[in-house]
Amino acid sequence: MSTNLQQYSTENQLDKIKRYADQRGFEVVRVFQDAGPSGLTLNDRDGLQDPMRVVQADSGGRLMAKVPGFAKPFAGRWRIVEMDNWDSDFLDLVQEAHLTFEGKSDGEIVFGALKGFLDVRYGARDGSACAEFSWEGHDENDPACGRGWVLIGTAGKLVGHFYIHNGDDSGFVCERG
Repeated sequence: MSTNLQQYSTENQLDKIKRYADQRGFEVVRVFQDAGPSGLTLNDRDGLQDPMRVVQADSGGRLMAKVPGFAKPFAGRWRIVEMDNWDSDFLDLVQEAHLTFEGKSDGEIVFGALKGFLDVRYGARDGSACAEFSWEGHDENDPACGRGWVLIGTAGKLVGHFYIHNGDDSGFVCERG
């Protein structure tokens, strides 16, 4: 591209790619750009070589992961504001208690001295969008794992239940943010 004013400037191309991905439920997780001059060679063009290096290093070999339609309402960070078995002082013991959903099937839960990484599956339960997850991580520096689920409840809050394998379980409520 000889000028950024042209219809196919890198900025215009990136904008079109992001709109295309959003309309089809894809998440753009990384952008590669090559601002070098047009040419027929890849030599000294890291912007063109970097995507190939990443694909070769990624055992999955994928460039884009489709985010299920059911996942969109859950995406992002949710503040855990209430749990049946623990008071609010305990929830924020180490850091702000939260539940986060990222991309196609990843996430994180943090409260008290527990931090876990989620493996999420999205679907429906009784006609409502639902996220069910297993998790593994640490509770008071000891290995821990479990499972849980959430639904979108009233007033846009998440309502769910959290289980620690061979341990406690609790209902909980989250608010966006």
